[in-house]
Amino acid sequence: MGEKHAVDGTQHLKTSRNQVHMVCELYPSFIRKCSQYRPKVRYNYEYFPRFPAMSEMLDSIDQRLLDFLQEDAGLSLDTLAARVGQSRNACWRRIKRLEEDGIIRGRVTLLDAEKLNVGLTVFISIRTNQHDPTWLAKFQTAIQDIPEIVAAYRTTGDVDYLLQAALPDVPAYDRLYKTLISRVSLFDVSSFFVMERVKETTRLPLGYIERKR
Repeated sequence: MGEKHAVDGTQHLKTSRNQVHMVCELYPSFIRKCSQYRPKVRYNYEYFPRFPAMSEMLDSIDQRLLDFLQEDAGLSLDTLAARVGQSRNACWRRIKRLEEDGIIRGRVTLLDAEKLNVGLTVFISIRTNQHDPTWLAKFQTAIQDIPEIVAAYRTTGDVDYLLQAALPDVPAYDRLYKTLISRVSLFDVSSFFVMERVKETTRLPLGYIERKR
């Protein structure tokens, strides 16, 4: 049997080491919620582990799940469970936890740009001589309302912002350019047209995850 542990000086837990570790494994959101009381928790470290950091909760099975889902988010739960060697319910709980923790941000469908007649990718570098909050808010509003701009980044170096656009042709880029400069004042705009996609992926590398010990 385990021991009694006081939480916030009011509640007592009587449990075994395995039961406590199972709670930490399956209900991390509960554990993190309880962590606000950590300064008042009295427990035996041998039985009750410290509240683990998120990176420590991701084990090799979590990583394999994320890898499979990055490859094909439409895989069925039964298929995923079979691939990682887990029961259907255990696999569902893991995916649910990854979603609740914000590691899985969403699931999308990748479309073929060429077949949708937006196969021309253009990178647009922007420099500005205005860095006040008013200009920044105006700039952000301007690019959010232009669907052809599919990504925007603030960068270091000589370029202040780098935009990525999906377009059908050069005349469409010219219209985009005119729309952009009519909405916000820009100091310098340079464009780079993609000739060939050597590599393009939405798949993130998972080798830097700190494995659970």
